Amino acid sequence: MNWIKDFLNRKKTPLFFVIIITIAVISIWWTFTTMLELSGFAAAFGKAVIGISLFFATDQWLLRDIETINELKKGNTAYAIFILSYALILAACIASA
Repeated sequence: MNWIKDFLNRKKTPLFFVIIITIAVISIWWTFTTMLELSGFAAAFGKAVIGISLFFATDQWLLRDIETINELKKGNTAYAIFILSYALILAACIASA
């Protein structure tokens, strides 16, 4: 349960995700109820928010022993390719949903 405390102790990160998810939910609800012709944009925005959230969650909790920013600053090409491949797989899964 320490990862929950670590996540909540950060000042900007939880607030950022709450704001982005709220905007996505409101835009999806609004476009699907009033402006159906713009619903594709809202659905794409919602998928993007899901993708970013999943990527962030993976980096924070599954790869918590690895300092992502420090590894990329050191020029660790293998780690950069690994993160890129994960992002591409995640994007393909969300795009086909």
